[in-house]
Amino acid sequence: MKPHLPKLLRFLASFGFAATLPVARASEPTASEEKTLSLPSPEPSFGSRLLEAILPKSMQKRPLILFNAITEMSPEGRTRRQPTPERPMYYLMHTTKFVQTGWMVSAGEKPPPVAELEAAMRKALAGNGYLDNPPAGQRPELLIVFNFGSHGTDPESAVIGGSEGSPPVTAGELLPIVVSDLALFKDVIARATLVAGESFARELKAALENEARNIQTNRIMERTGSPIHLPVSPEFGSPFQDFVRSGKNSSTVEHLAEMAFHTCYFVMASAYDYDAMEKNQKRLLWRTKMTVEAQGVSMEEIMNPLIANTGSFLGREMTEAAVVKKRISREGKVDVGTPTVVGEAARSAISESIPESPTK
Repeated sequence: MKPHLPKLLRFLASFGFAATLPVARASEPTASEEKTLSLPSPEPSFGSRLLEAILPKSMQKRPLILFNAITEMSPEGRTRRQPTPERPMYYLMHTTKFVQTGWMVSAGEKPPPVAELEAAMRKALAGNGYLDNPPAGQRPELLIVFNFGSHGTDPESAVIGGSEGSPPVTAGELLPIVVSDLALFKDVIARATLVAGESFARELKAALENEARNIQTNRIMERTGSPIHLPVSPEFGSPFQDFVRSGKNSSTVEHLAEMAFHTCYFVMASAYDYDAMEKNQKRLLWRTKMTVEAQGVSMEEIMNPLIANTGSFLGREMTEAAVVKKRISREGKVDVGTPTVVGEAARSAISESIPESPTK
């Protein structure tokens, strides 16, 4: 992915540095969550922070990454017991093929070996009390469908070459382009659902619709010579700006909204009732979605850290998305596990699990 140099230059010119995003949790952390989230990174020096502001993320040895996770439960899923490592719940896993979806599919993306991803997912699930390969005489309770891939977009390409100055790169700058193109609009909402869940996506959709009304109203007022002007992004007080600045975790909301406007990589685990699946009945119990922005990182290097840093949220009901802030080392190594393949019972659930791609 190309670094957004205009954005970096504006950032450096303001003499600011990356803000710390609070981690939003639905409940008290489990032991595995504490292990993942409570280890602080050393505070970087002023010189290293300045260098980090100048260098694109793709050129940094230890880039700071924001990993996102959201688990959504079905009504039936909420009635099921919560497994623990001491009292586990057994499952069988089905892994689908690598998926590229979204408004614009990126070429040349290379995911890690499937065996590595499956091993990382099994390890994360085990930390939350979900174990594969049930012992003899015991049936699995869940079928977990495992998807991974990218959800791509590039709305700034719609104006590059046709505008003066720096191209739009932030969500606030891209918004006028998005609300004027139905396919882009649907794509942003689909990615918001992937990144932060259905509730967040509904609220973002309402904000974008109100933003579009303000834009249209201003055009009408200009044609009639009226001095009335409604606020539109990036102006303060616009519906979109009000949305991203709402609540006590406004920096988190702003980050998740930005994610909806940019290409991301994702890993998804969908848990179905195993007995129902054997009867060709899809009864979804929960779905955990893990995402990371694609800018400045490769899929091959980031997918395993994505699972490792958000796996503690697998199968744990959440009222809002969580954002985990971590530095990754580009010199690390990943252990490779042995994949397990299950049969036909998962196939009818695959298309339901993969995010939708709007037609351009």
